[in-house]
Amino acid sequence: MCLLGQSQPIAVPYLTLIPTNVCDIVHFLVTNIKRNIVISNVNSVHSGIPMPDVPASTAWDVAALFGRLVELSGSGSSARLTAAFGLVLDAQRRHEWVAWITRRHSSFFAPDAADGGVDLDALIVVRVADTEQATRAADELLRANTFGAIVIDLGAGHGPAQAGPPVMNALTRVAGLAQKYDTAVVFLTEKTDDTPSLSSLVSLRANAHSEGSNVRLDILKDKRRGPGASYVEVCRGSAGVY
Repeated sequence: MCLLGQSQPIAVPYLTLIPTNVCDIVHFLVTNIKRNIVISNVNSVHSGIPMPDVPASTAWDVAALFGRLVELSGSGSSARLTAAFGLVLDAQRRHEWVAWITRRHSSFFAPDAADGGVDLDALIVVRVADTEQATRAADELLRANTFGAIVIDLGAGHGPAQAGPPVMNALTRVAGLAQKYDTAVVFLTEKTDDTPSLSSLVSLRANAHSEGSNVRLDILKDKRRGPGASYVEVCRGSAGVY
C-alpha cells in the first residue's frame, strides 16, 4: 500500500515519499504511474470501460458509478467501509487504478481490507489535513485520467457544506472531471439517512448498514434511476471493516 501525505516518511512497496504539499504528492504519483511503474498486478490506464471478462453492471458495482459523484453514508459503526472496499475490489478486478483519500488522523484497518481480497500494493492512499486538501487532491488525480475510482473519506462533520465556498467550487470541478474522465468519485460521510446529502451535485447517495455479517445498501438518491432500490452484499465476518 502506498501511503502519501504522512508527516514522516514511511517505507512502502515501490514508492517512498516525503511530501511537501498535496499538488506535489499527486504530481509525483501520477508521473510515476505514467512512467509505467507497475504496482502489483494493476498495469492498465483507466478507460472507463469494463474489461471483457467482467460482467456488465447489474446492481451496486463500480461500473454503475463511472462518471458520477457518489455519497456513501452511514452512522456510527455502519458498513460504509465494507461497501466502499467492495467497490475498490471490483475496480481492481477490472484492472483499474484506485486512489483512497483520507484525513491524516483517520484510516481504515488495512488487514481487514486485505483479508477481503483488496490488493493493498495496488491501492494509492493519500493523507490530507482537511476537506479542502481532499477536494484538491481529487481534482489533481482526476486530471491525470488514470484512475477508475477515487474514494474520499470525509468522516464525521467534515462535509463541503461546512467548509464554505472554496470547497464547494472545487467540488463542482470534481463533479465535472468525474464525468469527463468517466471516473467513479465516492465520498464517505458519517451521518444518518435523514441528514441532507453533502451537495446537490451528488448523483447517487446510498446509506450502508450491517445486517448480521452482511451489508445492506439503501439508495436514498439516484438521479438516473430514482431512489428506493436496496442491495445486500453477502460478506464474511471481519473484525474492523464493518
